[in-house]
Amino acid sequence: LVFMLAVVVPMFEQVYVRMGGELPGLTRMVIAFSSAFPVFLFILGCLSLCLIGIKTIYGERDFFQKTTSRMLLKIPVAGTLIKKDHQARFCKLLYLLYSAGVPLLHSLELLAGIIRFYPFRRSFESICEGLKEGDLFADRLAAFPDIYDLKMVTLFRVGEETNCLDKVLLKQSEDITAELEHRLKQLGAMLEPALVVGIGFIVAFILIAMYLPIFKLGTTIH
Repeated sequence: LVFMLAVVVPMFEQVYVRMGGELPGLTRMVIAFSSAFPVFLFILGCLSLCLIGIKTIYGERDFFQKTTSRMLLKIPVAGTLIKKDHQARFCKLLYLLYSAGVPLLHSLELLAGIIRFYPFRRSFESICEGLKEGDLFADRLAAFPDIYDLKMVTLFRVGEETNCLDKVLLKQSEDITAELEHRLKQLGAMLEPALVVGIGFIVAFILIAMYLPIFKLGTTIH
């Protein structure tokens, strides 16, 4: 598409300028967009550089991380996938540490340095404070319903009460990973044909718009 708008459409424009005559509205629209396309790319590049600069300068500040993480989690479909991915990592890493004999409190303190996504990192700090005060692990998780599902909290409570938390963590990591893979496959199965059809439609639209004057010229001659 970039090649068509930056190279092919201007070639057609030069031909039609030499031919003279009034062009159809659809063709003029595509030519106008093609003329403005370099400016659009320049603006897009500047915005990208600005975002990279902001991320570099403010990326480690809590306000920035809190705001961007909220925005990410609110994105339809993608937000759920991001949350599930971090849930699976949380369960898997905590299982590896806890089953290896590392105390739960110390395991969570280690996770705070591994999983850097702001909502999870902040939750680890709060959970550690609660555990130091004698609260149950599941009760502290329940304070963050936006990142820890009710089903997960309930299973952790059962595992904690029956002294089988490591088994519950392993099962949850496997289940969430399987669910995440299934959702990604579904998303890929839907996106691939949609992207192919969408790009094909845009390409066809541009080609029709650029060949339309030739079609009209042929009709006039006939």
